[in-house]
Amino acid sequence: LDNVNALGMPKTFDAQVTTTTGGTRQASSIQVNEPLPVAGTDIYLLGNGYAPTLTVR
Repeated sequence: LDNVNALGMPKTFDAQVTTTTGGTRQASSIQVNEPLPVAGTDIYLLGNGYAPTLTVR
């Protein structure tokens, strides 16, 4: 059931991402308080509206 008093407010905060590790691509989702583990590091969702490309070597 939707909250009619919350018109214009987002229902969810998540980011659909693709990671490439060792030549393997993987589609994933990052959500609030559910970080994406990549190579021993957790990636957290901090804000929406940007589409950065990160390269970690």
